[in-house]
Amino acid sequence: MTNRPHLTKWNPTNPVDVRKNTNKLLEMVENGVVDKYTVILMCVKWMSEDEVTEMMRVNELFKEDEEDDAD
Repeated sequence: MTNRPHLTKWNPTNPVDVRKNTNKLLEMVENGVVDKYTVILMCVKWMSEDEVTEMMRVNELFKEDEEDDAD
């Protein structure tokens, strides 16, 4: 896994923080308020199977032979 997801760091001086709650959640993980595994479970349970599949494709998490089975 050489590619890392693009994460925009929270900027408290930015008046138009379009990722306010995303950044808040990431900050909570960084500060140990919530466990990474818990956040992963919350996200994948919320997302549809198609969204999970697309996220895995975009982040190149499928092996070449698995890609065909994802459809």
